[in-house]
Amino acid sequence: MKKLHNSRGETLVEVLASILIASLSVALLFGCVMASAGMDREAQDLDRRHYEALTLAEERSGTGAAGTVRIENPANSQTKDLSVSIHGDAGLYSYKRTDP
Repeated sequence: MKKLHNSRGETLVEVLASILIASLSVALLFGCVMASAGMDREAQDLDRRHYEALTLAEERSGTGAAGTVRIENPANSQTKDLSVSIHGDAGLYSYKRTDP
């Protein structure tokens, strides 16, 4: 009778509960890893499409029109004008600094 009432180990229910908790934790971790991989793939695709459109805009306009960009620093009220060549049309613009 003493062997049947031994309380020194885990019961079957405790072991099954711990296995269930461990497998749920692994499943949640796997889901998070898959979601982050999907977001990374989407971000890389968006970056690629952005740079392709930007390259197309720069190639379409040839050498680019000359222009000036004014940079203002509100902290010390300084402004600086830079010479640039402007590329693109219809809402997609890019500019490149022409002076050193």
